[in-house]
Amino acid sequence: MLQSLRDSLNRLISEEREELKDVKLRMRRFERKYKTSFNAFEKKIPAAGNYKIHEDYGEWSYLHQRSQAIMQNIKDYEHAYGAL
Repeated sequence: MLQSLRDSLNRLISEEREELKDVKLRMRRFERKYKTSFNAFEKKIPAAGNYKIHEDYGEWSYLHQRSQAIMQNIKDYEHAYGAL
């Protein structure tokens, strides 16, 4: 039973790391396009910017939030694994 839990947690950690790699790759595309980090971009995004900028901001914001959630999931799974 304990080994089964460890195996499940390892699988979850691996899946989350793979998704995080994909999310970070997509975020890097925006970083290259706008030549800045998400946090810096968010501070200077023009309120009256064009549609494409706001569309990119929406997607980039989602990716940023998703990366934070994935990193927290990994941390939680690793903590659970260590507690077994």
